[in-house]
Amino acid sequence: MKTKKDSSVNADKKSPVREAEKVKEPKVTMKILFTGKDGALSKNFVRSFKGIYEITRAGDIDYADLSAVCALFNEKSFDAIIHAVYDNADDIKLSASDLIAYRNVTYAAAAATVKKMLILTTPGDLYYGGDLVNVEEKVSEAYPSAEKPVNNYLLTSQALKTNFSTVLRFFSVYGEDVKSKDIFNKIINGGYSKRDSYNVEKDMIVSAVYVGDAVQIIARFLDNDYKRGSYNVVSTAAVNYFDAAKKAVAAAKKHGKEYNVKFKTLDNGIFTASSAKLMSVMPDFKFTSLSSAIAKTYEYEFKKEDIVN
Repeated sequence: MKTKKDSSVNADKKSPVREAEKVKEPKVTMKILFTGKDGALSKNFVRSFKGIYEITRAGDIDYADLSAVCALFNEKSFDAIIHAVYDNADDIKLSASDLIAYRNVTYAAAAATVKKMLILTTPGDLYYGGDLVNVEEKVSEAYPSAEKPVNNYLLTSQALKTNFSTVLRFFSVYGEDVKSKDIFNKIINGGYSKRDSYNVEKDMIVSAVYVGDAVQIIARFLDNDYKRGSYNVVSTAAVNYFDAAKKAVAAAKKHGKEYNVKFKTLDNGIFTASSAKLMSVMPDFKFTSLSSAIAKTYEYEFKKEDIVN
């Protein structure tokens, strides 16, 4: 007598359905457009996150030309935009073309339904040559009268009206590949450049951020849904020119170079910003100390020089 075969699935046998359930969905890489020239923030961002994000650098595009910007967005799709107004800036005050470029990128991003846009900008709408202490993020209530600060003011004001933009305001960025012409960076960079000495009018207490920290903060804003608005991207500890000079001189000496920085007076000016809002969304973030940041910068720059030579 033939035994009737059990038509049920043997529990010991592997089920194709169960096997399929074990297959993980492929990780979706966020597609990022990093606009602007090939500056320090973009270089360090690509160096740190290449392979983690799919990064498009389109530095040869004239972002003030709307047709060129729209052509780029038609060619590629992006999940997020990093619009680098600040990157590689020689002046904290923006030009009219910067404002037009921002308008064009925002228009194209909105048309392409991009969900997130980070505006890397400057404190130019706040700066009038006097002291500023622990400045918060709010846009200046008074409409600036000078032409260039007006551009900063308008860009920040417009960005805050969109539902997908966040403004990251950089007061001073220093570190690897930073070639900014502000005094703080000139003091730090002098020790690994062709300059043997640097004369400074007076000491200054300023808010700054190491470029390695800056790109990590940018990445956090990409990866998290922090509240929209503007944030000062500055270290929790202010720094001063004199301390930076001492550390730069010591770092240069370690690499076999004599470097001197002379101050006409040690009277302090002050231009600082509050980091309270930034730290409220990322309270666990640890900033690199000035000493460690300068040491890392000199290791990188002298090694780069050795490769070139």
